Amino acid sequence: MVQRYLELQGPDLNKGLVFREYVDLEPLAGQMRAGLPLTKEARLFFLDGQPLAMLDYWPDGGYGEARPPLDEFTKIASAIPSRFFTMDVALRTMGEWIIVELGDGQVSGLPDQADAPDFYRRLFTEHLTS
Repeated sequence: MVQRYLELQGPDLNKGLVFREYVDLEPLAGQMRAGLPLTKEARLFFLDGQPLAMLDYWPDGGYGEARPPLDEFTKIASAIPSRFFTMDVALRTMGEWIIVELGDGQVSGLPDQADAPDFYRRLFTEHLTS
């Protein structure tokens, strides 16, 4: 199947294919978007290896007490050679938080329910003091 996909793409393939492992994530009770269940996810923003914000990814709530272990992800973030980035994390059905994706903080969006003026004020203040 992959070989056929590559044949059909021909020279239009941009830099290759990425395969991701399927992981069962903890659903947000009764929450769906585009026919797919929403899961307990958070977007963490880091500046110079330190957490700037931790925001629920989906605005519909239902997270309960589920919160990512910020200290563990901050340790990982300190080793990432980028001044400003996001780390999207999700809760597995087995109870463990995992990193789903890292993103460039300059192009990563704030979740809908985020207080954007407060976020940018903190970003500006932290940037000036670092």
